Amino acid sequence: MNHTDCCGIGCAVVALGVTCITNYSTVHLIIVPWFQWSLVGIAVFALYELFFVAICWSHIVCMTTNPGTTATGKLPLEEVKSYVLIYNQLNRAEKRVRDKVCTRCRNYKSKRLDVHHCSICSRCVMGFDHHCPWVNNCVGTYNKKYFLLFIFYVFLGEGMSILLAVARGIFCVSHKGECNQNPVVFVVCLLVCICSIFFFAFVALMGYEQYVTFVGWFPVAALSSMLASVRCLLV
Repeated sequence: MNHTDCCGIGCAVVALGVTCITNYSTVHLIIVPWFQWSLVGIAVFALYELFFVAICWSHIVCMTTNPGTTATGKLPLEEVKSYVLIYNQLNRAEKRVRDKVCTRCRNYKSKRLDVHHCSICSRCVMGFDHHCPWVNNCVGTYNKKYFLLFIFYVFLGEGMSILLAVARGIFCVSHKGECNQNPVVFVVCLLVCICSIFFFAFVALMGYEQYVTFVGWFPVAALSSMLASVRCLLV
């Protein structure tokens, strides 16, 4: 794991920061002024805060959990070189069933454990899915569950934020005398709604990637290449 990656640290801080700002704005500018502390308001507030806590929890656990890194330096350098020479002489059928060796970690990359090398973390990871800058960690065997939970909770939390912002906007337009908030509050709500839409769309894309990879509709390599291009535009 490479938690010192500047880009990863920045993305993780942005992800939690936007989540906290969205939570504060939605509660203090939409939920409380609209519902006050009625039973409905308390129920909406409690549900929204539940999503907020779940998002932060899953994000932190996914970020701090070892994804499944393998040992380094297990094989002598000479053995690694000789293994690579032998492996390169094998035909395609033999290569499909034979484990590769990582020349950087100097260890076998087990096909059964789906081990791949992460160039950002400089470690081999079991069940390697991808390196996610938003959690500043690889997604692998031991933290993929928390990554999927993070996507799920962000989907619910940001979705609820969007619905509340849109509903509040419609209410204020149709009941002009009952919404006496200044224009600054309106602009802040609009920006929060835009941020929520961005993260909602992003996690929806990530969730779809996980789904189609699981059911095997598309080649993983082609799908990963497409999403890598999207990530490059967003990071």
